[in-house]
Amino acid sequence: MRPALLALLLIVTAAWAELGPLYTEEDGKFEFRPPTGWKIGEFPGLKYKIHHAATTGDGFAPKINFSDEAFDGSFESYMTKAMRGVESVLKGKITTEPAIFKLDSGLLCYRSVFEAKQQDRDLRFISFQIRLEYKKAVIATFSSLKTDGDKWDEVVAESIRTFAATK
Repeated sequence: MRPALLALLLIVTAAWAELGPLYTEEDGKFEFRPPTGWKIGEFPGLKYKIHHAATTGDGFAPKINFSDEAFDGSFESYMTKAMRGVESVLKGKITTEPAIFKLDSGLLCYRSVFEAKQQDRDLRFISFQIRLEYKKAVIATFSSLKTDGDKWDEVVAESIRTFAATK
């Protein structure tokens, strides 16, 4: 086998190894592959299950949660309103403006990054706004301690990239 092909196979295998089995959210009509070793749990007030890493020493667990919203108008105008909400409601600071993020399924998705303080913790959020169907968006939000910086970005991006609609 050629060395370049072997190297490519090792890289692809390593990337896949970071993701766990396919998880289907029946009520939300979507599926994705969470990072390997992450747990699935309930969180008060959330409609869909959360997916989280191990809890850190200060009791915080990096997590991905999902919500859905109906919207009127274009998806782009919905995105603009969502970003204003981050700034006004969450008192957050947008550090990376929304940009198109490619999903394997081809669904339209925008990714943005923001920081906000919640429960006396400085947190960093990666928000993925996904147009699931006509006038309905699913928002996948990853949260971690701000001090973690971009430590989780790669595995979270690969996980969300597997997001797809189900019937």
